[in-house]
Amino acid sequence: MPTTGTEIEARHLEILRDIRQPILFALSRSFRNAYVAVVDQLVEQIVLETSWERQDQLNASLDLLRNGKASIEQQFETACARNWKRRTGVSADGSYSMPEAVLLSDEPPTLRLVDDDTMRDQLLVARISARARRRMDEELADGLRARFGALLGQDWFAENEYPIAPDIIFEILREIFTAHQGQAPRQNASTASFLLDLFEPKLTVELIETYQDVNRQLIARGVLPELRYSIAKSRGSQQAGAFGQEGEGGATEDAQGEGSSGRAGGAGSARGLGAVEVSEAELGRWADQIGTVDSHERSASLAQATRYLADPRNFGQDGQVAAHRQAASDQLMAVLNELQARTEEANSPEDMGVLIQEVRQQSSAAAQSHGTPLDRLIVETVAQVFQHVYEDDAIANAIKQQLLRLQVAAFKAALIDASFFARPDHPMRRFVDRLAEMGSDPDFETEPGSPLVNATEALVTWVLNNFERELVVIAEALDRTEKIIAEETARRDERLQKIAEAASRAERIDLLRQEIRQGMRTRIGAGGVPESIQHFAEHAWTEVIVRLRDETGELPFDEARAQRVLETLIWSVQPKKATDIKELAKTLPQLIADLSRGLAFIAMPSNEREAFFKELMATHGKVIEQSKHQPASSTGQTITAKHGATGRAGQPGTPATQAHGARPSATAPAASQTRPAGTMAAAASRTQPATGASATTQAHQTTAAPATAQAHQTTTAPATGPMRTGSAPATGPMRTGSAPGSAIAASPSLAASTARAAGTMAGPATRPMSDGSTLQAAQPATTGGTPGVADDYDPAWDEITRNRLAHGDEIERDIDGETRRYKLGWVSPSATVYIFSRYPREHWTVNRRQLHELMVARQVRVVRKPASTAAAIDALQAA
Repeated sequence: MPTTGTEIEARHLEILRDIRQPILFALSRSFRNAYVAVVDQLVEQIVLETSWERQDQLNASLDLLRNGKASIEQQFETACARNWKRRTGVSADGSYSMPEAVLLSDEPPTLRLVDDDTMRDQLLVARISARARRRMDEELADGLRARFGALLGQDWFAENEYPIAPDIIFEILREIFTAHQGQAPRQNASTASFLLDLFEPKLTVELIETYQDVNRQLIARGVLPELRYSIAKSRGSQQAGAFGQEGEGGATEDAQGEGSSGRAGGAGSARGLGAVEVSEAELGRWADQIGTVDSHERSASLAQATRYLADPRNFGQDGQVAAHRQAASDQLMAVLNELQARTEEANSPEDMGVLIQEVRQQSSAAAQSHGTPLDRLIVETVAQVFQHVYEDDAIANAIKQQLLRLQVAAFKAALIDASFFARPDHPMRRFVDRLAEMGSDPDFETEPGSPLVNATEALVTWVLNNFERELVVIAEALDRTEKIIAEETARRDERLQKIAEAASRAERIDLLRQEIRQGMRTRIGAGGVPESIQHFAEHAWTEVIVRLRDETGELPFDEARAQRVLETLIWSVQPKKATDIKELAKTLPQLIADLSRGLAFIAMPSNEREAFFKELMATHGKVIEQSKHQPASSTGQTITAKHGATGRAGQPGTPATQAHGARPSATAPAASQTRPAGTMAAAASRTQPATGASATTQAHQTTAAPATAQAHQTTTAPATGPMRTGSAPATGPMRTGSAPGSAIAASPSLAASTARAAGTMAGPATRPMSDGSTLQAAQPATTGGTPGVADDYDPAWDEITRNRLAHGDEIERDIDGETRRYKLGWVSPSATVYIFSRYPREHWTVNRRQLHELMVARQVRVVRKPASTAAAIDALQAA
């Protein structure tokens, strides 16, 4: 632990007392939340796991957590409180004593021998904690390090030593899990490590929120409201100054004030306190085995070496230090400069592969001849990182070739700044990661000769020509990389613009559809309307009104008339007195004509339209039959007006357009207007009036059949004028008893037609765009057994929300027996329509509900890969 000053300020002590309990409570809450999430994950994995050995490990871990839950949570709270007292000096009762400190000794530090178990535990916590820090914003941790340092009267804490650092939290967990692991009969030695790996991502998410809250509290209390970064010596350099040492074993400050850390692993080394010391002989043995052919010993040495190099206690950096600069020998750097220049000699990918292998071997030999065992170990391990990155199939081959050219430059950068493995923001790591990310972007043009690949090749050439020992060159290369990415992104966005415009319109239509459908449900939710008519109104006729309001195509009539048609339809199927049947017979011809025109307008297939009219005719037959048993004086429901008024019996007619805010067209025929002489209404008025069932049957025979015949034409060209009786030959009389009395909602064919009708707003399933790309239209979502219903879907708990899907994220999609990678390029303002794209010109547009269902079925998966170098280092540590 770092040294502290003398007594801290009274104001700072009061703050430490005030924030103690909230912080400890927040840590306990974070742990409990992560605990529940890990238990749930274990249960899911046990169900899916097919390997007996793996399932046994999962069961053992689950038993440990379930059986020891109360004890583990209590031990965690107690350990956090004890750690707070140890590092801040503040107890539960508010009393204060000097925090424990590691005072500087009069003698330089010496090598400390530790047993294998201790080293394994230290490396485990270091690996888990380093992974957690990579998930955090750097400024978030810097704020805590600086502000706790200010409270305790000292400089910034190291990133693994402030009172609530991830290293401390995960060390507490390791100790607790190890203790419980030893008590349970089924547990093995790897259970604690396995559980730490499971807890890390979930606990880290919780810790980030806690850290944000703590920073806000400290800022509100006036503790370093603004952070100011400055260049200062690392702690190892400060120690070296205390010892009066300089040179290879200590640290000096150059003319610009830039701290240069001493070389780790040498005699008298003074790296950060708490570091794991390894002898030069051991470093050399690791390097020898890594450089040999693949074997078990090689894998074990590679894992040990990577853990050692990635341990921030060995090669991490404090926030004040601009860079750790190794004093690599001039001879070694001169050889590497020559090898770096040789990468220009290769003219093909095959030549590049052979050359890079030669260069790697020569670099290792140069490190052995002109450097230290640590130098050679760094070269060998960096080469393994590059090999791991190269094997990533997601990275385009053209970009892989450029990454290979950078390998010697990466050797040099890691020798100059040995925190390459321990620090994700090392300049060379960031550069390699950015190139790999660019090369694996599914929507970037990464073919040889493309603008992006040409620009990347020119950039790598510039780096090789200019990078000698100054890492500022790599920082400049990073800036240039961002410009290349910005240019490629602009090209991609231009390709997506037309697709986004179409998707934006589709979203607007979908929202309009939901709004109108909800109005329909409110409007006919009560009042004895048959289920088939309710379904028809909520779906097919809703689509008619949507198309009318959107003014899509040539309109058969205006929205006001469509609303009146609906009101008349509802009236026609409600119970009636015998005296109302004559009015029904006079109304039906125009009603069925308008229904036919509306359904043709949305291109409902003719067979489904005919099924609807059969169902409607059966319903009307029932209404007529029931009216015969109604006494003439009964008070049944009635509507006195035909097409022009709305309402129930005894209620004043309310125009539908007023009730629903419709936009009536000035050219639409009003209900009170005289119909053209050639219309079916006029024809019906000139015919001898019929009564009872015969009148209704006659209306259906003279109207529904012609409408069905004409539907073959209106599927592609909707009717634009009034439908005349003689426009198409009748297909035969329709018998009242020919249609079953079941609800239309139960008919699969009609349900399918309704869904297809809703889909016509976005066009066919795959539509060619003007730029040659294809657009897969978002189909209407379904809930339960009712097609097209999306407004009862709550996106607050869907898979999109749970996965935090955001612009720029990548997904894997299973389609046609293969897995394709896409990038999320556009999200609509209301987050209901998504466009995914992949190079060269494939786009996938999908609505939110459909995307949710595909994610639930695991046919679509969000892909969030860690940075390429981080993934490589993690894999090497686990080798």
